[in-house]
Parts: sequence; C-alpha cells; structure tokens
Amino acid sequence: MKQIVACLTMVCFFACQTSPIKNGYITFTSNADSTYSIHGIMEDGTEQHQITHAKELDAHSSWSPDGSHLVFSRSVNGNYDIYMAKADGSDVQRLTTDTAYDLVPSFSPDGKKVVFESNRTGIYQIFSMDINGEHQTQLTFSGAGTTNYGGKYSPNGTTIAFASNRDNDTSVHIKYNDIYLMNTDGSNVKRLTTKMNNEAGRAWSPDGKRMVFSAVVDSVAQLFVMNADGSGQTQITHSKGNPHPFSPGDLFPVFRGEVTPSWSPDGKRIAFASDRDLDYQIYTINPDGTDPKRITKTKGYQLSTGWQPQVKK
Repeated sequence: MKQIVACLTMVCFFACQTSPIKNGYITFTSNADSTYSIHGIMEDGTEQHQITHAKELDAHSSWSPDGSHLVFSRSVNGNYDIYMAKADGSDVQRLTTDTAYDLVPSFSPDGKKVVFESNRTGIYQIFSMDINGEHQTQLTFSGAGTTNYGGKYSPNGTTIAFASNRDNDTSVHIKYNDIYLMNTDGSNVKRLTTKMNNEAGRAWSPDGKRMVFSAVVDSVAQLFVMNADGSGQTQITHSKGNPHPFSPGDLFPVFRGEVTPSWSPDGKRIAFASDRDLDYQIYTINPDGTDPKRITKTKGYQLSTGWQPQVKK
C-alpha cells in the first residue's frame, strides 16, 4: 500500500516507472508515414520503430532523466502544445493548453520540471512548468522583436542554455541567434557566443562541461562544440549540405546542413540530422568530428534527435 501511494507523488513519479524498450534509443521526427511522428532507433541503426501514432505533427522529443518518458511538441488543428508519453508512445498526456505555440520541451535532470518556449506573450520566451503542467512560469523577458529558443537544463540542474537574438545589431539585416546561459529562475543571463546564428538545436554533454550546437556558416548549418562557459568553440563538421534546402513550412525554419544534435549518455557520440546525402537522415559522430556514421535509411525527412539516458532499474 505504501508503494502505491509513493508512486502517486511527483518526487518518485519517474522512479516508479520502467522503460518498455531498451536503453540507448535515439528518437527523431520522421515523415516516412506521410505525417510527422516520433521514431526510435538504436545507435547501430537497428530496431527502428515508430513511437507516436497520432495524425498530428509530433516533434522535439526529449527524454526523462530515467529514460521512461518522453516530452514533445504536438500540433493539433494548427496549435502546438507540450505532451508527455511513456517511452513506447502510450499514455499520452497533454501538459499545456494555451492558444499560443508551446514548443521544444526538455526535462530537468531531477525529472520534476520541463522547460519550453512559447509565444503566448507575443514573442517567443522561455518558460518552465511542473511535469503535470502546473506552475507555468515565464523565465525570459526580452523586448519586442526578440526570440528565445529551445531551453536545455544543464546536467547539474543549476542553469538553462537557450538561443536568442536579444543582442542583435538592429542596424544590420543579418539575424543571429546566440547561445545564452541563465539560472533556472531566469536570473543572471550570460551571453556565450557572438554572431553564431544558433537556431537549429543545442545540447549539453552528460558531464555538463561542453555543449554541441548547430550554427550557420556560409549558408550551411554545421556542428560546433564548445566549453560550457563559451570558450573553445570548435567546428566539427564541414558539410556542403543539400543544394535544395528543406522548407517544412509553418513556423519551422529552412533547414540546410547539420542540425538538431543530441549527446549520448556516455559522452562518446553525438547524434544529429544532416542532408549531406540529400534527404535529411540521422547520423552519429565523435565529439571531435571524426567517424561520422549514417544510421537511418528511411524515405522522407528525419530531424530533431533525442538520446535516451540510462534506464535505472
């Protein structure tokens, strides 16, 4: 009886779950089934399968710290909200119900919070909420004409990395989305990059010492790795990209090159989406840029990776 009661509390919500699939799945969004749904695949390219089966668009999958659940963005009748499901796609729960766009969710390392972006204030700002959707709190307050993208909690849970154009030079027409760091309550905002144009994804290394992110170089997105304080910025891919960029439409940007990276739980590999072989497919690569490997061979477009943490049993 005590165990049943304990499983109803938020503190051990995830501890009382076990993943129905193997450790180490890489999730991504695919339109292979004529709609955009979340799929999973092992690092060696085996056991690819579809996880979500809704008619709506599902994207931006992110794993709970114990690997038992996913949060993701879902579009229903053109409105995007944050949803959560078990690792096999079952027990789908809607966490936000705002009429604005709520997107790109990510778990806190203790499993108690989800950070996401929303334009409910008129521009995209970063918000956080409890895993049941309660206590939705605005964290960034940048001014008109700015955008704030894709918050990611640091592995130690003390800071959030995100992309923003808040410090753009308004006298020029080039738009940059640099990476910033802030405390989890939105305070102490620090700029880590300058004119890097990071729009299509960023992720922490599991030890919290580095980040990988996608930034545009000569009109093609490439992967970069840097230290957590913004130093040591190193380009690790040099893709030529598809000469015909992918334009998914709606609120999504035009994609060309290497995008949406995620770091493996052991820190040894980085998963990402690339159009180096024309259609977007999922690849992995060493953090120093060596040994790239393609792991999907699926028709259509595969984007927006997330790497399952080690499941605690």
